[in-house]
Amino acid sequence: MKRPIPRIPKFYRGNQPTGRKLCDLLPKALDEIASVYAKQGSQVLSQWPEIIGERFAPMTKACAFENGILKVKVTHPALYSVLVEYEKPRLEACLRQRFPNIKIHKIHFQVG
Repeated sequence: MKRPIPRIPKFYRGNQPTGRKLCDLLPKALDEIASVYAKQGSQVLSQWPEIIGERFAPMTKACAFENGILKVKVTHPALYSVLVEYEKPRLEACLRQRFPNIKIHKIHFQVG
């Protein structure tokens, strides 16, 4: 009758402990979390008042960020016209500069 082959644990190294220290695992885990968070659009929504400026912040609200399109509600039609005609390219450039890891295709303004 054959003798069974003993099973050796994956990280077994003789008399050394098989566990790993948290200080070795934590930096990698935090880097992964940071990379996932950096790609989320919630940062764009929360920082919209800083991007648009204190003059227009009370009259606008960033509502959603989906598929690279930022949807912003504007309180007044005249402000909508100013934002679409004059401010949109500057705002898009500012967003791309501030959030290089997030793909921002365009800003969609709507009166509401």
